[in-house]
Amino acid sequence: MYQPGRRSDQAERPPGVKVPLRCAAMDSGYHLSGMGAEPASTTTNGATRDRWVGRAVLALGAVQLALGVWMAAAPRSFFDVIGGFGAFNDHYVRDVSTFYLALGIALVLAWRRPAWRVPVLWVAVLEYGFHVVNHLVDVGDASPSWVGPFDAVTLALGAGAFAALLGAMRRRTAG
Repeated sequence: MYQPGRRSDQAERPPGVKVPLRCAAMDSGYHLSGMGAEPASTTTNGATRDRWVGRAVLALGAVQLALGVWMAAAPRSFFDVIGGFGAFNDHYVRDVSTFYLALGIALVLAWRRPAWRVPVLWVAVLEYGFHVVNHLVDVGDASPSWVGPFDAVTLALGAGAFAALLGAMRRRTAG
């Protein structure tokens, strides 16, 4: 039934039919219910991808923080387990920890601030990419010998994970 000032999508509904109110950004994946926004039962692929990317950014941020704290708090332990290149120097191990801590904090912040994700992920890809090259140059210099290839592979996997998240962000903004 026509009513002045009422849009057609606001027409009267039969009793018992409930339609969730949606946020202004329809692809946000949230509907209004009660006092706060909650995940909608049906979401767009973009909103699902945003949540997945956000969780991955948070998880990788936690890994960076854990590595950074390990290096800062127990540099000898870190060196003995996975950092056995050259002579031990606790100052340099702690120096490297500052980069991991900063990257971890930036990733955790990017989890809650989606606009930060692309620039922070680019920094992570570059840092991990350069780190992989450094480890490939010194792959045979590690002690014990398995650490060299292990570090190179795990760092390459990390660079790949950050690059994959960048790719997902690109598909999101292009789609």
